[in-house]
Amino acid sequence: FKYNNGSHNVFKVTGDDFNSCNVPSNNSLRLSTGNDKINLAAAGKKWYICGVDDHCNRGMKLKITVLDGTAPAPPPNAASTLLAKATNFQIVLGMTLSIAAALIMV
Repeated sequence: FKYNNGSHNVFKVTGDDFNSCNVPSNNSLRLSTGNDKINLAAAGKKWYICGVDDHCNRGMKLKITVLDGTAPAPPPNAASTLLAKATNFQIVLGMTLSIAAALIMV
């Protein structure tokens, strides 16, 4: 997390605290250097909020879902598949027209 030191901070919280913007009373859990790094090695959901004033209530919060390293990639959606097919068709059509134009000029 990069931010102006003193203007913000970061707390790792539970899902309930994230939803309600409940800032932990234990300041030892606070990250406040302005260049804070977190470890995302374990799979699961992680919730972080800014504990300064009403920053969290104004949207200064982040939810991260870390997937298991062995989880398969999700299948492509239909729109991306159609776009890929359309792009391939356009390339083949363009090459065919280029070859035809070259043959006509010869």
